[in-house]
Amino acid sequence: STMPKRKCHFSDNYTKEWSFIKRGRNEYEAHCTICTIFISVSHSGKTSIHDHNKSNTHKSNISIASSSQDISTFMVKENTPEDILVCAAELTTAYKVVNHHQSFNSLDCNTKLNSKLYPDSKIAAKQSTARTKATAIIKNILAPHSLQTIKEEIEQVPFYGVLTDASNHNAEKLFPLIIQYFSETKGMQLKLIKLNSLENETSETIVKFCINTLNNLNISLHKLIAYSADNTNTNFGGRDRHGTNNVYFKLQSILSKDIEGIGCP
Repeated sequence: STMPKRKCHFSDNYTKEWSFIKRGRNEYEAHCTICTIFISVSHSGKTSIHDHNKSNTHKSNISIASSSQDISTFMVKENTPEDILVCAAELTTAYKVVNHHQSFNSLDCNTKLNSKLYPDSKIAAKQSTARTKATAIIKNILAPHSLQTIKEEIEQVPFYGVLTDASNHNAEKLFPLIIQYFSETKGMQLKLIKLNSLENETSETIVKFCINTLNNLNISLHKLIAYSADNTNTNFGGRDRHGTNNVYFKLQSILSKDIEGIGCP
């Protein structure tokens, strides 16, 4: 006589793979929490769950569930492993937008889209990095961290230079301040440390902007050895660098030393 076929048992690995699959009423069943039905795994084991997940009924229920979840499913307890993963996902999402120069408006769509693309992911469902929250993350977490990293790197180098130039945005005069230095481990570095809207483009205003920014960040002025900008009268007194009413001359006066002036070729 043939031996009876051994029955398959429910495995906790099923839940690890599909968060909506739980143990059923006994060891031979699985419970789909989305469809609220029990699936027998006694004969085919994991294959039975695969077959259920491919069914039209399950696909339809997933679509409905992803758009009408109870609000409690979006609540995350603080300092839990899940909370940490959600925070990490939100930080990474905000960083991606900055790193790839993407529109903040796209986040309003991406957050909703992710929850529908990955309906079995608790992280996707509970992530809420729309543009308002992403802006707060960037301004209050990523930007300060970035500046702190730059400051720590500059403490390890012997000197640095600064670069700036005006950029008119409608009625605003935007001035970025970029710092350049050489790192033994990373090579030449160019970092944006400030972007301000200044009231005018006079040499006095630009010098004040540069010096105040460096002082506010506690970046040593003693290491400043170069200033780079285009060859305007305001920056250098023209190509021949005459006069005293320009940024280059005034920086040297404040620093009480000569520095390199690097203009447009």
